[in-house]
Amino acid sequence: MNNLSIASLIVVITLMLSCKPDSQNDFSSGIITDDSSHYNLGRKTVKMTFDTLSNVLKTKINEEGMEGAIGFCNIEALPLTTLFEDDLRVAIRRATSLTRNPKNAPTELEAEALNYYQRLRSEGTPLEDIVYQSRGGEAHYFKPIFIQPHCLSCHGNVTNQPYYKKIKELYPGDKAIDYQEGDLRGIWSVKFKN
Repeated sequence: MNNLSIASLIVVITLMLSCKPDSQNDFSSGIITDDSSHYNLGRKTVKMTFDTLSNVLKTKINEEGMEGAIGFCNIEALPLTTLFEDDLRVAIRRATSLTRNPKNAPTELEAEALNYYQRLRSEGTPLEDIVYQSRGGEAHYFKPIFIQPHCLSCHGNVTNQPYYKKIKELYPGDKAIDYQEGDLRGIWSVKFKN
């Protein structure tokens, strides 16, 4: 290969690398600030879903204790999360990079949203719900999930609790422990259907 060809190749590679978008800037460019209909429907969907999950879980804890509640979550948390999807014409899920249930692992877009929220958090910027338009034109709503005091029973320092054996039995790859109140646990992810 002659010197001109090598120089041309170097220029082409340099240009290609310099055009690669920064993933945070790329994600930020999809945030929509003037879409109140998706924003309101996303908030409504998350509130209804959270309230349902929370109320059922509190009832199970009162009726069957922590081990019963953990067993219930293993079987029923995902179906309860999707309870309102058809009526509201959405798909909803919780996603986190530190999973208990592997089915809550983030999609590529959710991982971008999690990274976005983690970056804002590290900068001291308050985290807010957002509406996002994906590269394919689909609207999404993301809401950060923060660890609340009642979450610590299962997601705090639980390795010395008698029910931790049940958590490890049902979720052998569990990474969702040792959180502190206020930590970013994950996100609610709502995808709007047309």
